[in-house]
Amino acid sequence: MTKNRMTLKDLISSKDIPDDDLDASFRVPSDDDSSEDIEDEVEDSEEGEEVLNGIDEAVYEESDDEDAEDLIDRTAVIGNLGGNATEEDIVMHFRKLGVQDILDDRESSGIVAVRFVTIADRDRAVSDYHGSYLKGTKIEVSPWRILEDGQDDYDSDGSQAEVDSDGDDSDDEEDYSDSDDDDDQEDQPSKSRRIDQSDIDNVYEEMINLSTDQKETEDKIENIISVLCTFQDKLHRYKRRISSLENELDRSNGKIKELKRKLKHRGSEYSHKRNDYNKRSRKY
Repeated sequence: MTKNRMTLKDLISSKDIPDDDLDASFRVPSDDDSSEDIEDEVEDSEEGEEVLNGIDEAVYEESDDEDAEDLIDRTAVIGNLGGNATEEDIVMHFRKLGVQDILDDRESSGIVAVRFVTIADRDRAVSDYHGSYLKGTKIEVSPWRILEDGQDDYDSDGSQAEVDSDGDDSDDEEDYSDSDDDDDQEDQPSKSRRIDQSDIDNVYEEMINLSTDQKETEDKIENIISVLCTFQDKLHRYKRRISSLENELDRSNGKIKELKRKLKHRGSEYSHKRNDYNKRSRKY
């Protein structure tokens, strides 16, 4: 998209709006602008705000014009948009769609109007991007609608205002002409809200089944714990028996060593006695 300053003439053409007002642009003054330029921009913004307030009325009067209807059908309003989001950010956010022009009027009316290439792009923007996040802010994407009285149906933040069937705001006095019929309808039970006894019995039966299953599960867990405790007791007894056998084995080894020592000593004594006997035998 070629970056040009979009004017209200680009959004809609009407013979009832002077050309000077249609050329009123909305641009945030930069630091390089002189004080005279800034004053001019402020004056243009004030004039542009007056024109913006009359857009819907002008379009409603020219609603039989095919071009005007096409412009409105291809235009969406972006509400709750943060001040740090630039036009480039908006174009990048809707990069999968065909963005034709952007009218950034956050300074005066608090909204941003985006005109798409086709009506299908506008519809996709409303359905797929409403509630999405742009620069950390959850935005609202709504189609530009025209009311019967030709007034703007968007709040200052760009969100759609609630209206009743007569085109008045939702805060106006309500119509209570059919209140008696509504009371009669409220007295009649709704089929969708009716609860049969069978439903209650089914729920109660399911609760009993769940309770039974829970009890069976708890019993199984207790049995497993009992078996583990029994096995642990047997294991402790086996360990004590093994320890006792090891002690007996140590005592037996000690006895064997003592017997070997005694046997060796007696063998030595026998050897000395035999030598003495042999010596005496030689003398005789």
